[in-house]
Amino acid sequence: MFEKILVPVDGSALAASALSHVLAVTTPQDASVTVLRVVEPTAAATSMINPIDWQLQCSEASLYLDELVAGYTHAKECQGEATEKPATDDIVVEKVVQGGPVADRILEQAREQGHNLIVISSHGQGGLSGWNVSSVANKVINRSGISILLVRSYKSAENPTAGEIKPAQYRRIMAPLDGSLRSEYVLPVAARLAQQHNAELFLVHGVVMPELFQQAPLGSEHRALIEKVVEYNKRQAESYLQGLSQRISGLPKTYVLTSDDVAESLHRFIDEHNIDLVVLSAHGRSGKHAWPYGSVTSGFITYGTTHLLIVQDLPWQQIEETSAEQATQENKLANIPPVHIQSTTPAKGLSNINAFAFRPNYSRTYSA
Repeated sequence: MFEKILVPVDGSALAASALSHVLAVTTPQDASVTVLRVVEPTAAATSMINPIDWQLQCSEASLYLDELVAGYTHAKECQGEATEKPATDDIVVEKVVQGGPVADRILEQAREQGHNLIVISSHGQGGLSGWNVSSVANKVINRSGISILLVRSYKSAENPTAGEIKPAQYRRIMAPLDGSLRSEYVLPVAARLAQQHNAELFLVHGVVMPELFQQAPLGSEHRALIEKVVEYNKRQAESYLQGLSQRISGLPKTYVLTSDDVAESLHRFIDEHNIDLVVLSAHGRSGKHAWPYGSVTSGFITYGTTHLLIVQDLPWQQIEETSAEQATQENKLANIPPVHIQSTTPAKGLSNINAFAFRPNYSRTYSA
């Protein structure tokens, strides 16, 4: 399903909750996992970075990752014992410490190393806020072009310490479908997760009320026409979902929703049926390659309140860069002054300041 998974963490329990969901979407036998900690220099724009302070920051980050990886590996082994499917002799978990702008380093790691899933918490070191998704998570989600599992950390009962990582449990999984082949791209993933968790799977389609151009109030003949179109579309949608359900083991439940606003009806369905995981495609029938996500998926990212697995249906290279991204690439080196490292004699045991992928070409201001 997902062979290479990247998990960015920042030292907080909120961010570490993502590892519980890595366990939930993998089996004991599959997937290599990279746990990434990006350390941002704390020096002001006009200050020099002290290499000893920098090395200490990186050492602390590495120790933190050691604890997380040990906790994850133990949980993975327990998961294998519980399912009577022992994990392979070598559970592949890599830890990486890098320095620089957080979102940029996460994206570089994902693309350069060929990860096909990023599992990221909605909030981290900055704590919970009125924003549904933190700034770093939002940047990664909207620029990655890679499948994303967005963990709503404010809803997770499991915000573990390193030694308390346990698999998240999904009991009700929803897959919104709009009738396009792109939207059906999620079905193998949703079906496998439902089977793995013994969860209910809901296939849901939204029928939009047709809009007639009429300045005056609609007459009876116009309302009758609308009702006729809606009933036809509902029958077609029901037949479509039934056909899909026959191809999935366990016979998922199918629902056709009728509303003026499909997104609103889907969110209401989630609340009414206590859905705890939504699995949907990055693009649907009207999705454009120029945009990272279709409108319904974008709405789930911004306004959704449940864990969200977005299955990317396009290689990230096919998603067009925004004007801002193009301008950034063109001026990336030209306008970035070097960061000066203070010259000093390293303390004993801290002689190698490049041990943690230190990159000297940072911007002089560091934004999350």
